[in-house]
Amino acid sequence: AGAQFGASIAVLDGATDYLVVGAPTDTSDNTAGNGAAYVFSSADGATWTQDATLVPRMANVNNNFGYAVAMSATEPPTVVVGAPGYETALETGDAQSPYAQIVNAGAGFCFTKQGANWAIRDGAHTGDLWSPSIVTANTSIGRAVAIAPTDPDFAVVGGETPTSSTGNAWTFGFDN
Repeated sequence: AGAQFGASIAVLDGATDYLVVGAPTDTSDNTAGNGAAYVFSSADGATWTQDATLVPRMANVNNNFGYAVAMSATEPPTVVVGAPGYETALETGDAQSPYAQIVNAGAGFCFTKQGANWAIRDGAHTGDLWSPSIVTANTSIGRAVAIAPTDPDFAVVGGETPTSSTGNAWTFGFDN
């Protein structure tokens, strides 16, 4: 398969086995390079079925969603997906130009399974793992992602600015 399917993977060996496969250059939501992460499950470890196709909250060309993936060891698992090319807009406080586009800010997204459906995590803190206080152009948040194996309320998202080769890791906690 194309779209860099398999660029990142995460697996859970549990009562139900789960596999998440990133495809960061996939065309999803009719947008080239938006990316996707595919979730597969198996009750017997031999027969795998596609459980879901995860996509970012907003489609943009070259989001590279699926560049990095991580999964908790809880059942059902929580999945974190990185999108280092994700573009966002921040409020400027200027009435003439109320929003400023931030190119390649990047983001991580946290998904949970509720019943048969996967969705971006809701609650006191959303599943969007970025913050206006850390976002600048070309931060590329989402180049690396991790989630605590037994505590899906704690995630870490890494980013680096390719033009300066500097990086950082940011922690995110959820209150449920």
